[in-house]
Amino acid sequence: MPWCLHAILLAWFHASEFILVAWYRPDQVNFSSFLLNHSKAYGVAQLMCVIEYVLEAYLFPRAKVMAGWGGGVTLANASFSLGCMLAIGGLAMRFVAIA
Repeated sequence: MPWCLHAILLAWFHASEFILVAWYRPDQVNFSSFLLNHSKAYGVAQLMCVIEYVLEAYLFPRAKVMAGWGGGVTLANASFSLGCMLAIGGLAMRFVAIA
């Protein structure tokens, strides 16, 4: 599930970036507003994200297992919650910066 959430947040970031630019700066909107072709560094960062996830899942499979509701606090649950809060907070700051 965490990988699916990463993909959803990433898609949301790119789609919302385009929508916000179209809404607030319609004269500047074009394909690059999606930020898909942002930079080489961004592409490398996304590739490293995939490699990190695969390596962690292979080397530490229990770290990727969520305990579920009422299953207690585990490292996977805590890091998942923190990651969600940081991702959503980052998106919110980006929205405010564009608006």
